[in-house]
Amino acid sequence: TYTEPSPAVKYRGIFINDEDWGMEPWARLTFDPSGDIGPTTYARVFELLLRLHANYIWPGMHPTTLPYYTIPGNKKVADDYAIVVGTSHHEPMARNTEEYDPNVLGPYNYWINRAAISNFWDLRVVELTNSENVYTIGMRGLTDDGIISPSGTSTQQKADKLQNEIIPDQRAMIAKHLNPNPALVPQIFVPYKEALTLYQTGLQLPDDVTLVWVDDNHGYIRQLSTTAEQARSGGSGVYYHQSYWGVPRNYLWLCTTPPAMTWSEMSKAWDYDARRIWI
Repeated sequence: TYTEPSPAVKYRGIFINDEDWGMEPWARLTFDPSGDIGPTTYARVFELLLRLHANYIWPGMHPTTLPYYTIPGNKKVADDYAIVVGTSHHEPMARNTEEYDPNVLGPYNYWINRAAISNFWDLRVVELTNSENVYTIGMRGLTDDGIISPSGTSTQQKADKLQNEIIPDQRAMIAKHLNPNPALVPQIFVPYKEALTLYQTGLQLPDDVTLVWVDDNHGYIRQLSTTAEQARSGGSGVYYHQSYWGVPRNYLWLCTTPPAMTWSEMSKAWDYDARRIWI
């Protein structure tokens, strides 16, 4: 008798991103009757994840793809396959930013439009009450850019805004709708691009929030947990690019991140105890 142990990384999965070039047209044109990356496609993706002993996904979120929760059946198929659903580094509180219409809701700026944005997030948390999710906390811009703020706002002021208003508001939503103790609901903060600078500037996160470290878009992990950070109850993980679309260099079609390099970097992450999430 051989009993296989549980995987040592708690949440393990993939981010369907830059789907414009392959996944979305394949699903829309040949496979999914929803006309998009819908439940028929996601059922196949989730079966693949389970076969690979994975359990976690960030769904596609580009403008060419309808937001995941707007397609009937997507939420149910994740529940049926017991796949935990999260969202990327700039999609707070399970909201694809493509769902936010500034013409209706006003500017995506927490300094001047706090009530509308809070309600936008709150409605999604209510919708997911009976699902298993990992919530991305914090805030960035609508189009994968830095947090919007009034002209002249310093990096320190942005960090303070996240620390003292935005993240506490998000935690209050989780406490209200999901669990009175928000520490029991998995949450992540992804210090990607300028968010890493905000964290390095002194942004303080609740101890239970998982730090998801990121590579430099070319396969080299920029930072891993110090001894003190390794003691945090939320632990840490890694968001790792195998392909990339953005500044300063796109590489979507060629394997420019060699498997040996991935092995080396993820082994380093393992040694630094980044074992809560790998995506």
